[in-house]
Amino acid sequence: MNIRVFSQEFLIKLMSHKGTVKQWFSNPEKVAFIRISSSGLNDFPIEFPDENIAIFDFPDWEEEEYLKNKEDLERQADRIEDIMGIRPRYLPISDEEAKEIVKFVLSMKEKRIETLYVHCDAGKSRSPSVAYAVAKYILEDEQLTEYFDMPFYNLNQTVIKKIKKAYRGKNNDNKEK
Repeated sequence: MNIRVFSQEFLIKLMSHKGTVKQWFSNPEKVAFIRISSSGLNDFPIEFPDENIAIFDFPDWEEEEYLKNKEDLERQADRIEDIMGIRPRYLPISDEEAKEIVKFVLSMKEKRIETLYVHCDAGKSRSPSVAYAVAKYILEDEQLTEYFDMPFYNLNQTVIKKIKKAYRGKNNDNKEK
């Protein structure tokens, strides 16, 4: 399975070129998407089989950074909620979200998906972190892992640790059965 990372901006540009979507994804059954947003966008703007799309909504926070700034972040969230009527989420990726990512990737691996596209708002931290963890722990592809471990990306260690933990937990569950 190949993994590609891109930003929300790239997705919008891609959608603006109507023919391009069909050219890029001529065989949608062999393509899967993981969308990570911190803006609460839970729709997916390209028509694809629903089972090949997983959508998550978590911000780009390291756990330690969040805990250090928790009180300030909660006050800021209160102010934003008072003004805009929506409450931003500052909590980093949850254990449950990491388990869902692992479950989704394993199901796509089983379906023999050729390419997994992972995207977030900027395409520089959350999506390459998910891609790195998938390549390293689920696909065990060192060459692919090296691609995402570049200075261009700012890998989120909390995302990587939680996906690793979720995958190892899943493997232990399977061994016990």
